[in-house]
Amino acid sequence: MTAQESSKILTILKGAYPRFYKDMTRDEVAVTIKLWTRMFADDEYRLVAAAVETYIASDEDGFPPSIGAIKAKIRLLTNPDMPTALEGWAMVRKAMRVYGYVEKFHALPEYIQKIVGSPSQLYDWARMDMNDLQFAQANFIRMYNARMKDIREREAIPKSVLAFIQSARIGELPEGD
Repeated sequence: MTAQESSKILTILKGAYPRFYKDMTRDEVAVTIKLWTRMFADDEYRLVAAAVETYIASDEDGFPPSIGAIKAKIRLLTNPDMPTALEGWAMVRKAMRVYGYVEKFHALPEYIQKIVGSPSQLYDWARMDMNDLQFAQANFIRMYNARMKDIREREAIPKSVLAFIQSARIGELPEGD
């Protein structure tokens, strides 16, 4: 997103939340535009604008969004079919009900495979009694939610920060702005 596009986003936010932006100085506006431009450098303007509009449409508190809130809306808009923890568990239960645990395990999404661990875990869970299976379900849901939080946090890291980290690992730090 460019600085001009960030300015458009700020104008939309000023219209939706006028009392929060009414006393901004020119310098504060410039800093805000620069920050939004940098934080959304890897995102298309139309997607950011759609996320801002989605935030405004669903806002019940009357407060303008943080950058993180808009990033979360972008993830929601770009990954609308991400299953909930219970839906993920339902996929696992379905894989447990049939023979061919290896094939069924590998048919699960990769992030669920990492939580389950192995095809033999599917087999073990399929042989559990209901009480033990409920305990396994609770553990799966806890691990699923933690995994989804980790995925969301990793997706939120700006590409410029990832490049900086990568270059620091190699020993070549990029020059400052």
